[in-house]
Amino acid sequence: MSMQEPGISVCVDGETHSWMIVAEDNSQNDGLRLEHRWCEKCGCLTQVCIGSDNKPAVALNEEGLPYLVTPEILAALTT
Repeated sequence: MSMQEPGISVCVDGETHSWMIVAEDNSQNDGLRLEHRWCEKCGCLTQVCIGSDNKPAVALNEEGLPYLVTPEILAALTT
């Protein structure tokens, strides 16, 4: 997976949503901070990396779109 800047705002329905930080991992030795973010509207999860320069980047899938983990019930409804 590659990374995208500046972060994520658009969710699975193509709309801009609010994302809450639900977990942080500061144990990275290279000054990186990982944030697990949750979409308040859709329930999707994604991981955002905050570098030592304090700039966020989000993981991308094979299609070059932000990598989102959708809850199983949402995935069933959207397919």
